[in-house]
Amino acid sequence: PNRLHTTAFHVLAQIMGGDMDSRFFNILREKHGLAYQTGFDFSSVNELGFWNAYAYCDPHDYRACLGLLREILDQVANEGVSESELQLAKNYLCGMHRIEMENVSVQAAMISNLDVLGYEPEFFLDREQRILYFRPVPVIAMETNEGVAEASSGQQGQGEAVGAQPDPGPVAPAATVANPMAFTDH
Repeated sequence: PNRLHTTAFHVLAQIMGGDMDSRFFNILREKHGLAYQTGFDFSSVNELGFWNAYAYCDPHDYRACLGLLREILDQVANEGVSESELQLAKNYLCGMHRIEMENVSVQAAMISNLDVLGYEPEFFLDREQRILYFRPVPVIAMETNEGVAEASSGQQGQGEAVGAQPDPGPVAPAATVANPMAFTDH
């Protein structure tokens, strides 16, 4: 897989449903009281990848919960994420990586699992650099092209594109909301 794209998607997963300050948690649990637990996961191996969004809720509330999940996904696909959401997610993921780096057993397990998948040890060791490599770019519409995979509602051919774009230089300070699926490297 394109390692920049998968890293960007892991950052997005943290923003959407990674912990108690994610969009899903804040809206579904804190604001509406519909879910006990929420999440957004992303996995990829070689050329394949998938994501899933979930909420543990009362069976009587599942339609309302599902509707809000879809609204949140649509909102992020159309309006993007803020600089502050991105920074919080990057800080959390980098902090977790630093904790992993303190434990030799965790390092060995992570590196051996990645080795089986064809990754070099540096893929784990350089994780923080890859996470910090991205920043949102203001995108109104991004054309699908080589090196860009589509993702929005999980169906190819719909929604905004996932991309790692070359750094065009500084982003105007007023552009605090960007397409969540478009990150630029720097």
